[in-house]
Amino acid sequence: MPIDRRSFLDQILAAAALSSVLSPDAAAQTQGKTPTTPPPGTHDSISFWNQFYDTSSRGGPPKVAAPEREVRFLYHGSKGLAFTSDIPANSLLDHAGDVSVTLNLGQFRPAKSDQIAFRQLQSSSLRVDCVQTRPMMNLFAPLAWASLASLFPDKQGKLPSLQTLGFQSTSSSAPENKVTLPGGMGKLAVNISMVRRESMVHKVLTEAQTIAGITAPFFAFPAISIPALKAITTIYSALEQHTAFLLNSPLTLAVATQQALQDETRTPAYLPLVSGDYVLVPQAHVDELGKNMDKLELTQGYLVDKGAPSSQAPETRAANAVPDVTYVTLRVVVAPLAGPSSAAPPPADSAPSDSSSDSSSKAPSKSAPKKKK
Repeated sequence: MPIDRRSFLDQILAAAALSSVLSPDAAAQTQGKTPTTPPPGTHDSISFWNQFYDTSSRGGPPKVAAPEREVRFLYHGSKGLAFTSDIPANSLLDHAGDVSVTLNLGQFRPAKSDQIAFRQLQSSSLRVDCVQTRPMMNLFAPLAWASLASLFPDKQGKLPSLQTLGFQSTSSSAPENKVTLPGGMGKLAVNISMVRRESMVHKVLTEAQTIAGITAPFFAFPAISIPALKAITTIYSALEQHTAFLLNSPLTLAVATQQALQDETRTPAYLPLVSGDYVLVPQAHVDELGKNMDKLELTQGYLVDKGAPSSQAPETRAANAVPDVTYVTLRVVVAPLAGPSSAAPPPADSAPSDSSSDSSSKAPSKSAPKKKK
């Protein structure tokens, strides 16, 4: 009998919940008792995911399971790579209303050392989350989006391109990659973790691939309530068992409009969200990438050396460029959701400004002055 993705998600989540009850390992971890010693290099993923949505300002800054792997955002514009703290405030969309944000992952390129770890652990999980911070039209509770994929190398040890997964769509209206941010603000997180083939989450996702007849183990949870997604995440963290993060990101405030930037309720630290390409790297690799920023350009989602022969395939050029840096690229499109169209903002690197700030950049933060309403 044919089965659509949404119906399949309902069934697989029910199976996952049942597995978490029946599996001694998962059940013990859910109760805070780890039955076996975690492998070296693993992180406390259960605690991370259990507090993932508890990001109120009273609780202090969001916590990560692997500080050395905390995500740092960079922006790639016409002048090359730059830290997001260099994005001028006037590059944000000038729109006093809600916006739609299309998120498409470009490529994932692990460093040489991480590629070795992949061959040892055999599997990884890539997850993208986006959460509203305000209700739509003051009527509905804030909603959340999440996309999850399982990645594992082929017989030659090569990871699949993200272009083969559902994270990247040729249609900007695809529900799994287009989100709505009321008031031009929301929260964003990207996490990549390595899990063992024997872990329950790997078994669930790969079995799902066979049952659903899809080309890759990718699932999207579009526009559901935060409590519902939190419950799913609790199950997910139990099934994941032991994991090691390559990229670890809490939900980070993202500001997409000039009007949202002036909002008195926003936190001082934020990620400026403009149309264009972002490069996400772990904190441990920021210095290595920083030494080579002037030598790199973005080609088909990969960082490549500017002087590399164009006759080489992008994958080959990407393998030779900053081999000790793990990164994932993300293409963002920000557009007004409703109301009169605003003038298109200038490119993000068109003019200097001292009014942008980013909690995830290496450069010092610079907060815009806040205007009273």
